[in-house]
Amino acid sequence: MYNKNRVFYRGKFLRSRSFEDDAYSKEIEASKTLEAATRRFLAESCEMAQCLPPAKKCLFVMRYSRGLSCDEIASLCKVTRQTVYNRLKQITRDLEQMRKSCKEMKNG
Repeated sequence: MYNKNRVFYRGKFLRSRSFEDDAYSKEIEASKTLEAATRRFLAESCEMAQCLPPAKKCLFVMRYSRGLSCDEIASLCKVTRQTVYNRLKQITRDLEQMRKSCKEMKNG
């Protein structure tokens, strides 16, 4: 007799509900880990952003601390959306370069 509440997995019969719950809990755990990593990354970036020139720092704060969109920033700064996008991309490169330099200095 076939029982639809059971799943055969890795040589064992599992209840499908426990299998789904286990998969869901692993997904939530991974999500929490990703959120924590993202928070750490943003915190490090905010610390490094203090070393940026004032115009770049202002743009970084508007986008990542205040959560403004590229369109909103463009209208505030009276530049095109593409200019904002390009400047944010450059800021990201600058911060990544700073992060690599810091790692190299720590490693010797």
